[in-house]
Amino acid sequence: MAYQLAKAGMELKRDMEFSLVGVDKAQDVGNGTNNPRELGSVYSWLGTNCLVGAGSGAAPTGDGTDVYTAGTDRDFTEDLLTEVVEDIWEQGGNPSVIMCGAARKAELTDFTGTANQYKSVDPKTIVNAVDIYVSDYGELTVVPNRHMLTDSVLVLQPDMWSVDYYRDFQTIDLAKTGDADEKQMLVEYTLCSKNEAASGVIRDVAGA
Repeated sequence: MAYQLAKAGMELKRDMEFSLVGVDKAQDVGNGTNNPRELGSVYSWLGTNCLVGAGSGAAPTGDGTDVYTAGTDRDFTEDLLTEVVEDIWEQGGNPSVIMCGAARKAELTDFTGTANQYKSVDPKTIVNAVDIYVSDYGELTVVPNRHMLTDSVLVLQPDMWSVDYYRDFQTIDLAKTGDADEKQMLVEYTLCSKNEAASGVIRDVAGA
């Protein structure tokens, strides 16, 4: 039972992470009956520093109530990353994390600014990764996230975000059926944006 509860707990945390960064969704207050309330993902909160593609692309309002309108896809470039970091800094933010999927992480590693890297390592070790990106406005840790949308790159100031709980993680015993012991594991939470202008996002990034 302890093993199964541990597995269920990890599954639930993965579902939480997916709801925060894996979908482009606005908040929904629900209707109290058959339509439950739902949180808005991180993308719905990023309006001030949201870089969208040309065409009809438009940033969301930035209060979690709507999502962006897609524009024309473009490549993920160092110029785009520099632009969003600068925009955040001019708004008073101090971003310290770049979060992206696997393809965007590989593209970031290939930026020309990272072409000359020197590090003393074991001669049998090949280093082909960027874990810290140094911008004109400070260092940012590059964090790959397998749950993220593939067309987006997040640039975050972590202390301006929190996951707040209405009902924290809990396990409830259910009615026993024969020899089977049954339990329910649940959590009720939301994403809190304390200042959306302290973070940013690059949308409409092309590629798999």
